[in-house]
Amino acid sequence: MPFFMSKTNLSISDEQEENLKFGLAQVVRKNFGYGEEYILAEFADNCKLCLRGEKKIPIVYIEVKVFGNENHVGYKNFSKDITKIFSAVLKVPPRNIYIKFEDIVAFGVGGELFDGVN
Repeated sequence: MPFFMSKTNLSISDEQEENLKFGLAQVVRKNFGYGEEYILAEFADNCKLCLRGEKKIPIVYIEVKVFGNENHVGYKNFSKDITKIFSAVLKVPPRNIYIKFEDIVAFGVGGELFDGVN
């Protein structure tokens, strides 16, 4: 289950948010074979972000937390695809889109524990 947390110094319209959600669902399906029902996403807009000493440069910072892929299989294409979506929808140059990947070893949902170790 990927969890996408994005921050941008731009405003995100409802239409853009829907396009981002749709695009991320397509990327997850393409790269990992499962659908939108396994995605959790946050879109924080109008954040006070500064890039290269400038506040007015459009920027997107994304954290992607992924369960059960500690060898980072497919991350190279996953990173490219995420960048393409955010760049296309928000009109941010790819060089201003930063992605941090984080491995989730265990998580709980609905009282159930999902543990990659056991």
